[in-house]
Amino acid sequence: MSDAVVSKVTEMGGTNPAKVDLVASGFSYRQPATVRSTTHRMIRLPERANLTRYRGLCHVLRGLAADSQALIFANTTKEALAVARHPAVEALGVKPLHSDMPQSQRDWLLNSFRGRRIRFLVTTDLLSRGIDLPGLQYVILFRPPEDPTGYIHRAGRTGRAGEGGEVITLYDKGDWSMMQKIMEATKQNFENSSLPTEEELRSHAYAAVATEILSVPSSSWKCLEDIARELVTEGKAREVLARVVSLLNTDAQLQPKKSRVSLYSGVPDFTAVLISDFDHTLYPSVDALQSRVPCPLERVRKAEAGWVADVPNASVDYLLKSGAVEANILDRVPKTFDAEKTKKAKGRGVPWRHARELTKLRAAKARHKREARKSALREGMRMS
Repeated sequence: MSDAVVSKVTEMGGTNPAKVDLVASGFSYRQPATVRSTTHRMIRLPERANLTRYRGLCHVLRGLAADSQALIFANTTKEALAVARHPAVEALGVKPLHSDMPQSQRDWLLNSFRGRRIRFLVTTDLLSRGIDLPGLQYVILFRPPEDPTGYIHRAGRTGRAGEGGEVITLYDKGDWSMMQKIMEATKQNFENSSLPTEEELRSHAYAAVATEILSVPSSSWKCLEDIARELVTEGKAREVLARVVSLLNTDAQLQPKKSRVSLYSGVPDFTAVLISDFDHTLYPSVDALQSRVPCPLERVRKAEAGWVADVPNASVDYLLKSGAVEANILDRVPKTFDAEKTKKAKGRGVPWRHARELTKLRAAKARHKREARKSALREGMRMS
């Protein structure tokens, strides 16, 4: 820095510190937002649907090295729980960690992750800063954060102390503007790729099942030889083996199978589905929901993560593939509540309909007391 510049800065220092900062900033060294040892990859999803996003996450997790660990970030606690509870994701051993858990449970999960007893952990920005995870190889973003700063903090969980790391972000066309902001803020080169097609994913999953079958030790299958001999009749060995592979392949089919009886209501010939609407703002009423769904819905109830409904078995596939709403077949019954009981009575926390019933009941009791007093008074006058 020249003497003239030093003199000018010194002269300004006592009267205008803001200008001092402005001049000094031109000569200061600023560390890049993210370290160079971290590589960045983004995977474009073919459509805006949660099912595709889950499929992309499973594809990424299955492609990681067997001895590696990954920290998965969701944008909300509800989303983290939904990710961890999805059948295909849960089958890969993904565990949730979020702020609604007791501190003791969070500590146990984090220590288990650090001790490599848990391979995949899905969390929120609760773990995006102030937590040291040595040797963490992968950070996966289920969707981009709401601002570039969130990406920088999340990416900082890997590639620490000069170790290599990779950040993988799943995004669709609706996320592209945020991805552009992130790339501009981080000044990093992002490798961009697309999610394989459904057919390619299914083929990969079948190949993985075949590899797993061949790796089973003889001590595990020797006792089943007699059963296998009965199944494999002459000329049908290939067909039986194909059926076994299809049955074992839970990864190729991300949705649970349709059921003859609804898991939610027990009604035959219906399948229970969960239609995603975390804040119940997309479809504020049953009528609004039905207007968006291309098939009839029965026994619709609000749930914590959206709407639960029964769909005729003949219409389930059409609903899931239509893309009109984000729907998944239920594999467990969620907590539900009556869609009509959403407004609360003043000062009592009681639904309005119940408040009216309570008012009628109180009025009836008051009438009964008045009649009882009049009757007692008449009886007293008669006896006197």
